[in-house]
Amino acid sequence: MQFTFAVKKLDDRLKLTMQTIEKCKELYEQEGINEPEMLKTFNETEENIKRLKESLSNILAANERKFDMVEFLIDALKMEHHIVAELQSYLSVIQDEELRTELNKFLLEEKRHENMLAGQIRSLGGDPQIQYK
Repeated sequence: MQFTFAVKKLDDRLKLTMQTIEKCKELYEQEGINEPEMLKTFNETEENIKRLKESLSNILAANERKFDMVEFLIDALKMEHHIVAELQSYLSVIQDEELRTELNKFLLEEKRHENMLAGQIRSLGGDPQIQYK
């Protein structure tokens, strides 16, 4: 499954590359650049990338459900991570021992949830590292 996720990452990067080539071609025209070999290279590269994306599309289509599941689980993991951080923050300032004990129980449960979600993500071939945008 890691191969499939690498293919998805490659597909995403190829999409960005295609957008960059389009932008370069637009600027080429706007700025009146007259280098036919450069334009030919852009066009050939664009065609090669299109063919590669088409060949990758079968792999991606067959695994789309897994990608969606991993994305959902990563979102859930982010929520759990946020809860853990909040509980740790509260525990650092709360003086009442009884309340601290109860919050610590919640903290341990939320950490268990984090570990379970990370395990599920790994079992589907995903990377449970949280990356905030």
